[in-house]
Amino acid sequence: MEDIASKMVPENILSNFMIKSMETYSDLWHIRKQFTLQMAAVSFMTFVLCIGHRYPQKMHIAMQSGNIWSSDMLPSLSSATFLITNTESIPFRLTPNIQHFITPIGLEGVFSGGLMAIARSLTEPEYELDDFLSIFIRDELITSQTASRKALMPDVQVRDLVYQNSDLIIKRAQALACKAEREKGAEAGQSCNQSILDLISHAGNPLKLAQMDPTFMASL
Repeated sequence: MEDIASKMVPENILSNFMIKSMETYSDLWHIRKQFTLQMAAVSFMTFVLCIGHRYPQKMHIAMQSGNIWSSDMLPSLSSATFLITNTESIPFRLTPNIQHFITPIGLEGVFSGGLMAIARSLTEPEYELDDFLSIFIRDELITSQTASRKALMPDVQVRDLVYQNSDLIIKRAQALACKAEREKGAEAGQSCNQSILDLISHAGNPLKLAQMDPTFMASL
């Protein structure tokens, strides 16, 4: 990946494009901040729902506002167990070009703060997210089952799978809300958002990015 980045796809392509496209420094600051917050929202959805195949052509950036529209946001359901599972080596898309434009300060500040804020707003108070998830998960299960052309599962089994998937999603959301770190307190001797920082490090790890499919375009 380093050889490809140094010779063909440098890490500053997105940054240079944004700098040339903005008329003033204020516009650049605004679009970078909004882009970072939007990436936090997209990354939250990608991680919590195990949404894969986040290719560049599926991300559409509004140049006037910095908002991101991501297409094909579909959870990865296992055809064997019908559980939402991550089949990729990274939790969400955070390639070198995205990292360079957001900047290290943006990653540890606005990006991680945005992820934590979204997660806490959806998991506190508890049990409310579960009520909303059950509706959508049931539809996904029935759609996936129909597409696989398997015999329809009984209602009891569908209900159990809905509960299992809801529980998995809520646990991922609680991990992004850094619930464990807050329960341990300052005496634990680690950052209050250590779980998010670990995920950011994992998503940007060149060794993990190199394991992705070539169409993922890990350098872009």
